[in-house]
Amino acid sequence: MAKTVIYSFDITGDAKFDGGPDEFEFDGVYALKDLGIIFVESSKVSKISEQPKESKLTEVKDMKIVAAIACCLGWSEVPTPCNAEKLAVLKDYGYDLIKEYTDIAGIQAKALEYLEA
Repeated sequence: MAKTVIYSFDITGDAKFDGGPDEFEFDGVYALKDLGIIFVESSKVSKISEQPKESKLTEVKDMKIVAAIACCLGWSEVPTPCNAEKLAVLKDYGYDLIKEYTDIAGIQAKALEYLEA
């Protein structure tokens, strides 16, 4: 599986987001709370990094956001709810939620904390 980076941007900037040429360089755009979420293979990051200020991309590093992604979003790799398969995919991407929050219940608690903030 290719190394993948998760990016977010303010969902109000969605109309300004430039997906680039007809060939997709990312998987998304998924809405999560007030964020647009996209998944980008590391080799393609430079192709989408230039964005209008309204939809400036920020690499997701907040593990609570990743926990919410695991619990609330399905994407091409894993359309299912939070489970061991999805957690393994996210770990391959570089986001080890089990190391951070111990188990699925802990991940769900942190996701809820983020979503209710």
